[in-house]
Amino acid sequence: MAEFLSAEWLQALDRAAQGSRELAELGREAPLVVEQRVNDTPHGDVTYHIVIDEHGARVVAGKAPAPDIALTTDFTTACAMHRGDTNAQQGLNTGIFKIGGSVGQLLRRRDAFAALADVFASVRDSTTGTPEEPNHRR
Repeated sequence: MAEFLSAEWLQALDRAAQGSRELAELGREAPLVVEQRVNDTPHGDVTYHIVIDEHGARVVAGKAPAPDIALTTDFTTACAMHRGDTNAQQGLNTGIFKIGGSVGQLLRRRDAFAALADVFASVRDSTTGTPEEPNHRR
């Protein structure tokens, strides 16, 4: 089991992304780079990005050189997203996310965001370290 937002967790997301035929197909249709910034986590501020392109999908630690969309949020909201209690579109509607890049791209690529949620479900089921859990260090 990997702790949420740890290096091991990002590696698990990357393995899931690379193994997804659906994400690879979506990347052939139109590339997409999404950067996620999570502030005030037990690991400090964490930034990673997801690349979906003609080569498939990858999750990479750190900032993206040129993200189409960059979402910034706090740790509690990121945990809610991870659990599936909220999503990027809901976060935009309620103002709990800061967004950089193209909001239009976010809306046009709902298919990719839905696919990401499906692909990452197996990782979500084996993740520890969210606020609802006793080992949460806040």
